[in-house]
Amino acid sequence: MKYDYDIIIIGGGASGVGVAYEASKKGYKILLVDKFNFASQTSDNSLRIIHGGFRYLQSLDILRSIESIKAQKDLVDEFPQIVHSLKCAMPLNKFGLKSKIPVMFGSLFYGFLLKLLGSNVKSPKVVSNKVFENDFPLLKGEAKYGALEWNDAILSDNQKLMHEHVNDIINNGGEARENSSVRKIKKEKSGYRVFLESKEITSKVVVNTAGAWINKFEFENIEPSFKNVLWTKAANILIPKKQDLKNAFGISSSEGRLYFVVPREDCISVGTFYYPLKCEDKSKELSDAELGDAIFGFNKTVPQLSFNKDEIIKIESGILPAESFSNGEVSLYGSEKIVDTDGYVEVLSTKYTTFREQGKKIVKLCSKHL
Repeated sequence: MKYDYDIIIIGGGASGVGVAYEASKKGYKILLVDKFNFASQTSDNSLRIIHGGFRYLQSLDILRSIESIKAQKDLVDEFPQIVHSLKCAMPLNKFGLKSKIPVMFGSLFYGFLLKLLGSNVKSPKVVSNKVFENDFPLLKGEAKYGALEWNDAILSDNQKLMHEHVNDIINNGGEARENSSVRKIKKEKSGYRVFLESKEITSKVVVNTAGAWINKFEFENIEPSFKNVLWTKAANILIPKKQDLKNAFGISSSEGRLYFVVPREDCISVGTFYYPLKCEDKSKELSDAELGDAIFGFNKTVPQLSFNKDEIIKIESGILPAESFSNGEVSLYGSEKIVDTDGYVEVLSTKYTTFREQGKKIVKLCSKHL
């Protein structure tokens, strides 16, 4: 049988773009298709941090830290106009994994990884309350037990980053179609038939990276792997700059909820706020009650940057897969979930920084069927 494509990738967010980019580099005949514009949904709504994976050392996931360091380095080196260094800090706890001694050891080991992998990022370090308050005067009194300072990177234009990759996909001979809905995916004796709104196309492999829309199609001779996924709204709130805030910081509420504050050119992004997406919800947008809860919780924790609903510039919302909901708290997947069923590959991911590394893994998986 002659196929139209080697691989059809459904879903043009960061995950789908990463797969299409890596597959086109390998010379495979591919089609990337999305029902909206590329990277216009969840991938367009994030804190825009290109992180180096320091936090993964807390769970001793060294391989993920290494993967993130490499990904961060590559993006900083390749896209210096839109990926910039960002200084970050977080007050430490008196006891536990986020206290001074464990964080110091973690910082030393992470610094070793940075040098080993050739990254120019400065090693993290534990600083005194005085040093922290000098960098973050608005948080006076918040770092009684010292603070962690580290350097990550911030993406100033996520749309440009994604479209640079889509252009490379096309230049490599791949095809990319926006605003093109998939109605049905059918498994045939060999390969797959994908039904678009106006035509049918065939491929040896189908990769489904459609995120919250992953099971919104009709399936024939296919048993979807992710039937009962829990979904969460993920929102970041943009507010006016009220302080001369040049660096990012994370701070925990008395209930243990972490808030991250990231300066942009003309505003401040605060988040990320997670709320379960219930089956009756028609929208990824926060309800009035959820928005009220988000504002109250943040203002209570960071009163120096308190804001009201009328001051909000924009709310950037997306939908992410969640591992569990417990006592109102959302637990995201710690790593991507990839399932290959005879050449039909489903992907659930919450990561942005490592979208190309994830793409390499998936293309390697696909190559077994090509």
